[in-house]
Amino acid sequence: MHETVESYRNHLEELGRSPNTIRQYTWHIQRMLDYLGKEPEAITREDLSRYRHHLSTDNDYSKNSQYMVTMAIQNYFAYLGLETAAGLPRPQRRKSLPKYLTEAEAHRLLMACEHDPRDHAIITLMAYTGLRVSEVTGLDCEDINLGERTLGVVSGKGDKDRMVVFAQPTAVALRRWLEARGDVGHNALFLNRSGSRITPRSLQRIVRKYADDAGIRKTVTPHVLRHTMATTLLRHGADIRIIQQLLGHSTIATTQIYTHVDDAMLRTAYDKAFSDEY
Repeated sequence: MHETVESYRNHLEELGRSPNTIRQYTWHIQRMLDYLGKEPEAITREDLSRYRHHLSTDNDYSKNSQYMVTMAIQNYFAYLGLETAAGLPRPQRRKSLPKYLTEAEAHRLLMACEHDPRDHAIITLMAYTGLRVSEVTGLDCEDINLGERTLGVVSGKGDKDRMVVFAQPTAVALRRWLEARGDVGHNALFLNRSGSRITPRSLQRIVRKYADDAGIRKTVTPHVLRHTMATTLLRHGADIRIIQQLLGHSTIATTQIYTHVDDAMLRTAYDKAFSDEY
């Protein structure tokens, strides 16, 4: 790895970026340097255009992937104090609504994992709080207050640390897991089968497994559970700013994507509006 990429990675860690962001940004920057075969200060704007053309044509990168690579390139050169990538055009991303589970699908998912105290606690926690994967894997036992039904989250995305409230079903699932877990001499709330802190990849596998067991045909990821929690709150009348705080979004603009409506919500609102008119 190029020495500037190594120092850039340390910089991202100091900023509190998520492990996934750090991994992707540094991987793409190293790949760019390898392709261009130049030191960073020798790279020109034309080189960057050539590299981005290579990604879109030879590697068939999607608009979203090209956008992410451009963000990484701009951030990297700005960190080095170079203006090479300043104002580099970002591809127009296709905007898509968040994917989420219906309440019936979420119930089936929770029932599918109920036999396993750890996995049931993990999925219940994500479904009811909308925590990010990195936030769930980073939880320690002392972060949980079952009496107050709150937990402390150290954000992995550069946002402020926050306090998250959780519902009674989550408290029951967590208490059941803590009793089964016992005192194993490790602070991590969720452990893998070998007794170490559970990893994001393991969490993703757990969610996929039980979604399959529940017969849910759509692709289900931890982030889908995050979208599900936000969408459910919105459907039941929660204020968008409350959802923003629970999700740990630094700006309301990020949360406003959840103001989409599904067919049931649209039909209900329409019928209610015209019920007294016709």
